[in-house]
This record gives sequence, structure tokens and C-alpha cells, in this order.
Amino acid sequence: MEATRVELSIGGEWMAFGHFVDVAQVQIAYQIRYTRKGTVIQPQAYTPSARFVETFNTLSHLIDVYASEEMRKHAVIFPMLTDVYQHYADNLVLWSEEYIAVPDDPRLNGYPDFLISARSPLGFTVMEKPLLIIIEAKEDDFTKGWGQCLAAMVAAQKINSDPKLIVLGIVTNGQTWQLGQLIGNEFAQLDASLDRTNAFPYLNTIFSIADNAAKALQGEKNQWPLESASA
Repeated sequence: MEATRVELSIGGEWMAFGHFVDVAQVQIAYQIRYTRKGTVIQPQAYTPSARFVETFNTLSHLIDVYASEEMRKHAVIFPMLTDVYQHYADNLVLWSEEYIAVPDDPRLNGYPDFLISARSPLGFTVMEKPLLIIIEAKEDDFTKGWGQCLAAMVAAQKINSDPKLIVLGIVTNGQTWQLGQLIGNEFAQLDASLDRTNAFPYLNTIFSIADNAAKALQGEKNQWPLESASA
């Protein structure tokens, strides 16, 4: 049986991340400052696996992998994400269409296409804070895609309860990849769009940043019992 989506309705209007149609709406609602920078995220060398290259090339000759938003998501975007993600799976978990919500803000709820969280000690069935990367897959509408993505990034920041902790964002149609980051009330977008080939080194950097954040927070948690014992 297909899972039922839970979205809140206020005054007859469905409220979710998709309620935001562009970045400006999120900025106004949450007083977010916006900048575009060429140095937001620096690429780290990455070579896609032979398995990814072979599978993608084979599929590309058999089907139109860009035929629809759903096809792009499953035939292009997910395989690209998992090719990089597998190197960081010890500390991170990749989720798809998982519901997240800020309890006291009905505008901040929804189902990001993909998100990356820290790995829980209980296993990959439990979503652990912090939520570190939000990925929205859009066929072409990057303006609305970034409205949804930034809203989900704000939600992740509030769920994490640490505005200084970086939350990274990606909006892509599989062919074009755009990146951004949220720290405090500062949202910065990479001042360039990337093609599929050039995206891999940037994805590697994004996962590396998230991995380091997850490890640092886990290290802090491991210190707490020691600090309590010595107090």
C-alpha cells in the first residue's frame, strides 16, 4: 500500500515546502539574506565509478532518461547521488521522500526529494539530527525548486536547533546542478550552474562537508559522558 502524504491545511490551503514559489518568499518569511558567490563550495576531485558510467551509458541508449521529472530523479539524479554517497555512508544516511516538519511552524513541512542526515547509532531506519543536505529534483523550474529547497533548508536548520551549523542545498534536473548553503540567516548560492560531469567534484565536496559535520557532532556526543563523570 502506498504511504499517505501528510500535509497541513490552514484556511483551506495546503501548506508545505511547495507553498514557496521562489527564494524571495522564503527570505521575506524568515529574514534570510541572499548572496551569490563563486567560492561558496570548492570542488574536490572525483571520478565516477565504472559501474555508474557503464549503467548510465547503457540506459541512455535504451531509454530517454530525461523524459520526465520522475525519470530524471530515478535514472540520473539518484544514481549520481549514491555513487558519491557510498564513500560517506559510515556517518551519513540518504533519504528519499521522507517527511520532515517544524512543529511550531505549519509552513515548514513536506517531503524533500532527497535529504542527507547523520547516521543514527540505532541504524539507518532512524533519522538522526543533524539534517545536512537537501536535494530537490525539478524538471526545469529552478526558481520554484529553490523556493522549496530553501524552505526545506530552513526547516532542517530549525530541526537541528543550531543555526550556525551549515545546511547544504542542491536543485537539479539531472542535466544542470545548482548548489547553495545556509548558515544562520545567510543563504549563499554558487554563482554558476554545473553540468552532469562537472557536478561530481562539487557533490564530493558537499558530502565531505556533511560527513565532517556529522563526525564532529558525534565526537561532541561521545565527550558528554566523560564531562559528566569528571564534573
